[in-house]
Amino acid sequence: MPEEGDDTVVPNASPNLLTTEELQRLTSLFVGLGVKKIRLTGGEPTIRSDLGQIMEHLGDVNAGLPKPLSMGITTNGVRLKKFLPHFRAAGLRNINLSLDTLVSAKFPLLARKPKEWHERILKVLKEAVAQEEHFTVKLNCVLLKGVNEEEIGDFVNLTQHMPLEVRFLEFMPFDGNSWSANRLVPQEKIVETMQQHLHSHSGTGAERLPPDSLNDVANLWKVPGWRGRIGIIASMTDAFCGGCNRIRLTSDGQLRNCLFGEEGWSLRDEIRNGACDDQLTTAIATAVKAKYFKLGGKRDMHEVKERAKLGLPMIALGG
Repeated sequence: MPEEGDDTVVPNASPNLLTTEELQRLTSLFVGLGVKKIRLTGGEPTIRSDLGQIMEHLGDVNAGLPKPLSMGITTNGVRLKKFLPHFRAAGLRNINLSLDTLVSAKFPLLARKPKEWHERILKVLKEAVAQEEHFTVKLNCVLLKGVNEEEIGDFVNLTQHMPLEVRFLEFMPFDGNSWSANRLVPQEKIVETMQQHLHSHSGTGAERLPPDSLNDVANLWKVPGWRGRIGIIASMTDAFCGGCNRIRLTSDGQLRNCLFGEEGWSLRDEIRNGACDDQLTTAIATAVKAKYFKLGGKRDMHEVKERAKLGLPMIALGG
């Protein structure tokens, strides 16, 4: 959430947001249409007052399927601890924890939240990782030149003894995040820094791994003998768009077919205008067919930046 964001969101009290019932209906519809993977993201999904109901519904949907859904959440971790039992019960196994620094003094600058939260996040990270029979944990770090790139080695070191995937993300341009090319730490530099660190500190390097699936967004690396692995999401310098099969449903009910797209299809309005499931399916199909091959139809990262105000901010789209 941005600095001025609310602490809690009560969806049914806001006419702009999908109600709990609308969200549950759309979730069931998407699963019925063949969606096999669901991720709760944001902004910060744990601030929804109905998250417990959402998880209960997902658990019910999951229980009725011959093969369980792949379910995950992307979170800042501040409220994660209280929801871990809900996630286990529903069958949510994948936790992506967003943390851009391991240095507590930097945390208020990057997260715009109290320094005390940093220790809290690190504690819940360890707690979730310790439950590896229940959860697969990924730690997302957006790198910024001159801000946290010198921490690449420290993040990589976490994978030596912890069964988690550290993910480095290239800085992406969105409205209001002051993106510029000279703040970007490109994949090539990340790999170079990672390998230099490993060779100087452990006498070995990381080896490239094949992707987990054809639609995987991360380039994967692993140090032989270490428990975890490293992922790099190079959205700007090595776009994975050609294999992307993701669609996004925003909290106000817009279907978005790309992080960098400029067009949305309001399933909320369709529902409130009395649409049946067949009509909703038609709207979904229209959105999916309109998906561009790369970067929402933009040529490169510079055009993405130029047109950033025509899209939605990251807190509305999700990672």
